[in-house]
Amino acid sequence: KSVARSLASSAFQSSVLCTSESSGTTTPGAIMQCSKCAWVVAQACVKDYQTTSHSLEEVKGTGTPSMRDPHEFERKLRCFVPSMLRLGKGWEERLGGVGNGLESYSFQLQEIDRKEGKWQLIYGAWEDFGKGRQVAEIRVDIGRVFGLQCPDVGFAGFLRCFGPALRHKEPHRGILSDSAQISYKLDQMEEPCWELPASPKTCKLTLAGQGEVASQRVQAGITEKAADA
Repeated sequence: KSVARSLASSAFQSSVLCTSESSGTTTPGAIMQCSKCAWVVAQACVKDYQTTSHSLEEVKGTGTPSMRDPHEFERKLRCFVPSMLRLGKGWEERLGGVGNGLESYSFQLQEIDRKEGKWQLIYGAWEDFGKGRQVAEIRVDIGRVFGLQCPDVGFAGFLRCFGPALRHKEPHRGILSDSAQISYKLDQMEEPCWELPASPKTCKLTLAGQGEVASQRVQAGITEKAADA
């Protein structure tokens, strides 16, 4: 929580905010964002896009080069975050059979990645003090973790246990979902708490339209003859 208050805004400003920004680089100038669809683009790259359908506004704080330096932010982030995490007492009971034995593991900082609108830290836990199989991971996102369309910054944490895929009897095959998650916004008054996935339920959904609207192709100015232009 203290890390989110100190670094969440800087994490967003130094993250990847334009397709022209590769790993470790930023585009000179401010970042523009559409107030309607949350599309982001560097001010220097606006001329390369059809923007008549967008309402672009400058993102606060992105016009200062020192605030967008990803190398400086990564150094600061590594000084703030712990290199090791441990789950508190009672976690195995909360996660049910999925998290058996996780309280005895230490999660070590594995990597720090610069993502779109945020930074991500990945902690991993392995058997035999790092010599065996990986049993779980914790991912921590800092920045605009609720999507670029949401101006709020904060952090989000996700715990994924690999136990179902490692068991000998009927192992899970395919993508493993997260076992628990937590999120926090800087202006949030309530204390953050971990949330567990809800039990699967069967329900019916009804989709109904609300009249005709212009397609995305029309809004972007793409015509039938665009391919021949």
